[in-house]
Amino acid sequence: PPVSCVPSRPLNEADLRQAREFLLQQPALRKKLLASLEGYPVSYLYDDECAAQPDIELQNAAFMTLLRQVKEALAVSPRQQALERLTMKLQKLVDEGPAASLYAELGLHSSTPAATLAATVASVGAGRLHAQWLVAAEAAQKPSQLELREAEIVEGMRRRAEQQGESLGTHELRLRLSNIRAKEEQRREEHRRRAEALAAALEGDEDFQRWRRVQ
Repeated sequence: PPVSCVPSRPLNEADLRQAREFLLQQPALRKKLLASLEGYPVSYLYDDECAAQPDIELQNAAFMTLLRQVKEALAVSPRQQALERLTMKLQKLVDEGPAASLYAELGLHSSTPAATLAATVASVGAGRLHAQWLVAAEAAQKPSQLELREAEIVEGMRRRAEQQGESLGTHELRLRLSNIRAKEEQRREEHRRRAEALAAALEGDEDFQRWRRVQ
């Protein structure tokens, strides 16, 4: 027996009885195996088979019979049956599940290849209104340039004041910075309001709604 079948403990009387039972089953198992093999037609791939039937045409006919029987057996194999059941489940998901509405939305048949489906989905755009909303939403979130480049902005103000022969005091500098900050916030607020208005309009935009359905 294989090494994995040998117990790590010493054999006892129960092991001996079990071995005898297995041994007694061998003739029946051999008979069953022989009957199964005899159920197949002769293949004439072996010398003893060919010696029993020297007619080449009969040998070829018997071999073709064997091939048909093997093909039929493979067609109903457990693997093939499992594949058929899986295919039926997948087709049911396409015909009845969420994918069914996607195919209908795109005007495609359920048998459409996956690559064609993906290309069709990618070709569906969100529309002009959505593009405008993206621009407004990004502008509303744009960081303050004053916070990012305050030192550079202050230096530029002082340089221009000197070129014009003016003196830029601390109070005037703070006032100008405050005006810049207020204008930036005003622009962001305008973009926020526009983004909100566009978002509301998108709920009734046909292009955007279709794009959202296929995503």
